[in-house]
Amino acid sequence: MLFGVFWFGSQIYLDLTIKPAIAKLAPDAAAQMQSALGSGTARRITVVTATGTVLLGALRGLAGGALDMLDTAYGITWLAAFAIGFVMMLSIWTRGFGGRIRTPVWYALFFVMFTLMIAMRFGY
Repeated sequence: MLFGVFWFGSQIYLDLTIKPAIAKLAPDAAAQMQSALGSGTARRITVVTATGTVLLGALRGLAGGALDMLDTAYGITWLAAFAIGFVMMLSIWTRGFGGRIRTPVWYALFFVMFTLMIAMRFGY
């Protein structure tokens, strides 16, 4: 859950503060800043938190027997959360290869995934 909160919080911070600030920079400075954000520590943190969120969620479901319960609410919830998380994680790993997920869609997917993660905690 901690990875998910960090991942989501980082994304909100980026979209609400960093991107608007970059938009005000001169084109060459903006390009440098975007390049720096897409590599190094910022990139590693994003990859680790996204991967950690999805893998730990998958492991939790597997340990809880989700594969044996795919015909139950818990199994379907786990499978849906895993599928959404996996798509989002792949988008981060590939840097949006094939087209980035648009910001409103990204937030909607994250909200659904996070809600499903919470629902699983209560057995759904």
